[in-house]
Amino acid sequence: IVGGGSLINNTSGVVAGAYVGVYAAGSAALVLINDGRIAATANIAVDLNSGGTVSNATSATITGHLFGVDFNNVPGTVINDGSIAGASRDGVYMFSGGSVSNAASGSISGYDGIFLRGAAGTVANDGRVTGISSNGDGVRLYSGGSITNSTSASIIGNVSGVRLIAGGTLTNAGTIVGNHGTAVAFSSTNAGMLVVDPGATFSGLVIGSPSANITLDLAAGIGIGTLSGLGSSFTNFGSVMVASGGTWDFTGSSTIAAGVGLTDDGTLVGTLTNES
Repeated sequence: IVGGGSLINNTSGVVAGAYVGVYAAGSAALVLINDGRIAATANIAVDLNSGGTVSNATSATITGHLFGVDFNNVPGTVINDGSIAGASRDGVYMFSGGSVSNAASGSISGYDGIFLRGAAGTVANDGRVTGISSNGDGVRLYSGGSITNSTSASIIGNVSGVRLIAGGTLTNAGTIVGNHGTAVAFSSTNAGMLVVDPGATFSGLVIGSPSANITLDLAAGIGIGTLSGLGSSFTNFGSVMVASGGTWDFTGSSTIAAGVGLTDDGTLVGTLTNES
């Protein structure tokens, strides 16, 4: 498709190709609405070089041998209520930033489930995002931006559940899993923030950055939040904040390392050792 416009694939519709399912070029954005099935057996299911929006409905599928959805030259938008999968590359890949919204019914999977780079990106996950490769992350944010993982949502990766390579903000109210031992990793000299809601869970280490000020923000919410292993499971945070109205219970061995700032605008219970 050249020149933008819109393409609607209805519920019984099938758009399938060997090299590509849907390809858009030129300078105008394409609006793709998929209620059926889009597939590519050898390459990319949806390849939009001119930007635009991909809306994938509940029960709809987008499946590529490489990428599920690929935006190359300009930012794009993905709104997913169904299934998007890349068999050997990323489920959703954006070379110039953009936004991905994954609904409670939505599933996105691939080498990295979601990989945004080139410019700041935004991920809002209410469903399930999975990085299936042994070297893959659930969500990889390469150039800053924000990730929100809501209650009952999950982000699962092997190397990391979530990796933020140039800072940014991660808010977790659901579950983040790193199958190889790291749930969250900030790996840059850029400042960032991890906001943890009461009830959030992490399976694996949660690592800030030794080269940047990463803030651990313990948010207010329903009930008492529990944090175990500050200083051992949660490491390399330059500051720790307890939000106004928040109540947090520090369990196990929890330590504020020398040089780490603590701001308590809420209520702390349990035992917290200050090494300053």
